[in-house]
Amino acid sequence: MLRRSHRSLLQQKHQRSQLLDLLGLQESRRGGVNGGLLEEIGLPPKADTISALVRFTKAGRIEFVEIIKIEKVGNSFYLRLQLYDPPMRPQSDKPHVFNLSKIEENKTEI
Repeated sequence: MLRRSHRSLLQQKHQRSQLLDLLGLQESRRGGVNGGLLEEIGLPPKADTISALVRFTKAGRIEFVEIIKIEKVGNSFYLRLQLYDPPMRPQSDKPHVFNLSKIEENKTEI
């Protein structure tokens, strides 16, 4: 029988794994979107944080780069997004922050 702390740790790992799978951040992906190429690479989870980098190119030029950060704070997950234009200027002063309020088998709610 698992002690409560071990059971809780296993549940947290399972929830993180589900979140990674759902968001597709465990591996690199690339594909055509709106006449351009969207590339995404995820970094392995560390320190209750999941990170990814997205790049969109079209007609031989970078349209934008996006940094995605999902972090666990207490019992909640927060999604932070920051878009950068081609010279790497942030498109907003601060990242957009969303609370991932519900994580289910095949969806998340923000």
